[in-house]
Amino acid sequence: MVAGRLTGSLDGRPVVIDADGSGLALTIATVQSLWGMRRIAGSMGPLLGLLKHHGIPVRMRVAGLVSVEVLPRPSALARFFVPSLMRWA
Repeated sequence: MVAGRLTGSLDGRPVVIDADGSGLALTIATVQSLWGMRRIAGSMGPLLGLLKHHGIPVRMRVAGLVSVEVLPRPSALARFFVPSLMRWA
């Protein structure tokens, strides 16, 4: 089991990745950062494919307002904001 926290930034805004027994949680501080994620979603595809292959669930929390499932089945809201997720779902 992987557990821990990584903190970084995307477009100068904080991003946190938490890992625990329930999977990975990506916390994005602002909706503007979510738009930044759209630009890099295609390059993250192979990583998402690897996580799905190993059965690791991924959730995304945006601005403390909403939490959506990214893997194993992207929620409708996740597919709306990042349509390229469907290639890896």
